[in-house]
Amino acid sequence: MNNNFEKSGFWVNNSTPALALMIIKNSKIAFKDVKGCARFDDNKKCILEARLNTRFLINSMTKHFIAAIILMLEEENKLSLEDDITKYVELPEKFKGIKIKHLIFHISGIPKFNVNDSELIKEWDTAYEAKKTMGNKDYIKYFKKFKLNKVDSHFKYSDPGYILLAEIIEKVTNQTYSQFFHQRIFDRFAMVNSFINPDKESQENYVFGYDRWPIFKQMRDENIERNIGAGGIWSTLDDYAKWINAFDNNKIFKNKETMEKFLSYGKFDNGKNVLTTGLYNTGVYGFGMVHSQENYKGKKYKLIWHNGLYSGTSSSFIKFLDHNLWIVTFNNCRATHPTCFELLEQAGIDID
Repeated sequence: MNNNFEKSGFWVNNSTPALALMIIKNSKIAFKDVKGCARFDDNKKCILEARLNTRFLINSMTKHFIAAIILMLEEENKLSLEDDITKYVELPEKFKGIKIKHLIFHISGIPKFNVNDSELIKEWDTAYEAKKTMGNKDYIKYFKKFKLNKVDSHFKYSDPGYILLAEIIEKVTNQTYSQFFHQRIFDRFAMVNSFINPDKESQENYVFGYDRWPIFKQMRDENIERNIGAGGIWSTLDDYAKWINAFDNNKIFKNKETMEKFLSYGKFDNGKNVLTTGLYNTGVYGFGMVHSQENYKGKKYKLIWHNGLYSGTSSSFIKFLDHNLWIVTFNNCRATHPTCFELLEQAGIDID
């Protein structure tokens, strides 16, 4: 077993952005290491080496945390997945009929952001020049103008839906999203090195995001955006291992039935599974997680997973459902990682 980068064949060093990789097997760390550069200067010289306590932006991995918090609030009878979202967020008439569950499963009919939209680009440029940030209120104002697709008709991945979930959490709890998230997740599970995007200015030792090899140009987006819900969590391998421990030992929810719900498939109103299309390979979308079955060396493996890819950073988690095995990757470069099976092979770890 190669339990760190020095003993494995992974190509990463201080001339490249950083990679953090953790493999947990049978509730024990089988591989955990971080190597590479967290920040370069203008001459591409590394000025901050990434270490185990360096924070990475985990992007859309955030979504299963958001779904978990929504289920916590439903446990406490503070909301229902069947609630209309206009009960909690002031939105135009066209948004009526969209339920909380529709946002979670990406079947709300709310389109994703078009990063090539001239109006959005103008907003980014204005914020960048003024050295300002853009938060949820800015984005909600922007996508109120969207032409909506038919609700509950098909899967269409939508970050705006999860931004609205963050707004619903604030409305229901009468706390800021960051305050409530710390209370229910970070503080509760002693995730001491994790934080939320709006708190970024008071933090240190986090990575900058970079474009693809070999340019490694620093991405400006992360300096502008402070949206939450769709992404916005910064974390470390050690902190995420604490979340995995809570996940595997039914410590997230008060009731076992809620954990079973958390691990269930997303459903359309007619009871059919929410099959993923477009962004992901064939699978079923659930509570911020994709359920899929993968073939490898003649065997079939059931997985739940989610990745994150944005603004010069990428991330992923994969849990083998029929094996006590997790794979977690964080990276501060907009890159494509090897498959989970390739990562296991390179680390010298068997699935069974």
